[in-house]
Amino acid sequence: MAGDSSLQVDQDYLLKKEAVVAYLFRLCRMLDDFEIKRFVEEFTDDGTYRLIPRDNHERKLPVHVIDDNKSRLIYRTNVITDHWHYERFRETRMLSNVMVEFPSDRNAIAKSNLIIYHTDAEGRTKLHMTCVLEDHLVALDGRWRIKDRIAILESFLPDEAIVVPP
Repeated sequence: MAGDSSLQVDQDYLLKKEAVVAYLFRLCRMLDDFEIKRFVEEFTDDGTYRLIPRDNHERKLPVHVIDDNKSRLIYRTNVITDHWHYERFRETRMLSNVMVEFPSDRNAIAKSNLIIYHTDAEGRTKLHMTCVLEDHLVALDGRWRIKDRIAILESFLPDEAIVVPP
């Protein structure tokens, strides 16, 4: 062969990326197991979570389904766990096509697709929602935490189990 055509792999990048992907899977598992308090604890003190329809996002409209800081997420969680009455159900999340960039040693930006299926008490399963997640993560105390998560809805609105506190 006329030249070296071997593939160069950055092992440090691969290890960091795998840690981010594993973290995102763990977050999905927390929500699948209805451990929403643990999920909210994963946000930094100044962390945010936003849920926005794709049309609003692309047109730069400021209208979100959810636009919460950490204290609002804690409040929403308490409404769900202490006061919410809803027929029993289970959600199953499927995360795919995860792309990760590292703007610095302590920051990661992950973009992925998320599909959520909703199974009711009678065992009927249907698509709940699809979205693109854009996560800005920071390394704190030796592990990843959520600084900002935006979920861009591909479907107009989920038709089940959206809790909007007063």
